[in-house]
Amino acid sequence: MSSIFTLDDANIQSHKVNPLSQGDNMLCGVYTVLNLVRLLYGIKFKDSNILLLDMLKQFYTREGWMEELFIDGITYEQMKFLVEHYSRYKLPDEQQTNMKITYLDTFKGEKEDLFEIMEKHIAKSDNHVVLLQYKSRFEHWTILKYVQECCYHFYDSYDNTPMCRKEFHFEKTIDNKGWLRPQHTMLIEKLP
Repeated sequence: MSSIFTLDDANIQSHKVNPLSQGDNMLCGVYTVLNLVRLLYGIKFKDSNILLLDMLKQFYTREGWMEELFIDGITYEQMKFLVEHYSRYKLPDEQQTNMKITYLDTFKGEKEDLFEIMEKHIAKSDNHVVLLQYKSRFEHWTILKYVQECCYHFYDSYDNTPMCRKEFHFEKTIDNKGWLRPQHTMLIEKLP
């Protein structure tokens, strides 16, 4: 039995190309909403795949959304649409989601004010999380799950290392790493 070796295989091996990960394909926003539902409702892996397919269908059925998603990533308006859509949704396992969303799109305070709002929210219970967008290698959506010793811990499959509060800033810099988008922050609460 012979193995098939393609030119692409040779290029990958000779250039030591790293494999893509979840954030590299511009789908971090979609995965963030999927992980939000998984975290708050404990859905199984198979049901997660059904939900992911449904999320991608939401983009496919809207003109230009799918192309925009894969080329530029998810916009804030598209992210709001997805979160709202799945905040009241019948899951494949028959659970009904029920989430309260508080948008911080009019936030005008200082960094410490935002940290206080987010930290007070998630301290209420395991049913409280924060969706936020920050700059890592590129803009990235994630879920803030808890804070420990001034470090933020994310429920995320990409770049899942804790970040200290001091690493975040509101101003654009040369590399923009740690640039937090406060107006793209959503406080989420799972309701009974």
